[in-house]
Amino acid sequence: MIKQLQKQLHSRSAKDRAKAAEKLGQLGEQARPCVPDLIEALNDPEREVRVKATLALSFLEAVEAVSTIIQLLKDENEMVRSAAVGALSFFRDAQAVQPLIKLLADKNHEIRDRTLRALGRIGDPVAVQPLIQALNDPVPFVRWGAAVGLGFLGSPEAIEPLISLVLCDEDRSLRWRAVEALGNIGNRRAIKPLRRIINDENEDPDVQMAAALALNKIKDIKTA
Repeated sequence: MIKQLQKQLHSRSAKDRAKAAEKLGQLGEQARPCVPDLIEALNDPEREVRVKATLALSFLEAVEAVSTIIQLLKDENEMVRSAAVGALSFFRDAQAVQPLIKLLADKNHEIRDRTLRALGRIGDPVAVQPLIQALNDPVPFVRWGAAVGLGFLGSPEAIEPLISLVLCDEDRSLRWRAVEALGNIGNRRAIKPLRRIINDENEDPDVQMAAALALNKIKDIKTA
């Protein structure tokens, strides 16, 4: 089957090439010999093939593909760029950090959101300031992604900007994510504003619950 799929990757039919890439990703370790073919498929003229090859390489944990996948962040197609961000988030390779930071200027807000989360997962402190800046993105959904990413990074630099969101932003979901991020960072500077949220009779109950959980998490970190 492997040899057949490997041959299918070079089919004249784009549909067949995409199917072959998808199936190889599902086969796991036994498909490792096809990694060079999948890397080659990242330059396929058809969007769907590039997407499926990117996903397959991440499923196969093919770290040798990272540098080529990084190039897809400049792809003209949004679906390809999005797939590349997802794969790089999985690999958590530091060489992807700067290219991902540049992608924060993408016009597509979903890609910006996904990129922020990816930078958080990679965990390089170089991304802290770009993520803090993204808290001012005009799209609430993207600010949400920035808060989540900062929670992953765990940097004390993000405490004050996140507190500002918690106390001032009108978006309930964003306040919720900012509160969770404060809990994940675990800095005592967040205790007072979290208590303020908990005691605010006008605050959303779900945000208050998240604040209580975050407060307990900070206390647990300090007593561990």
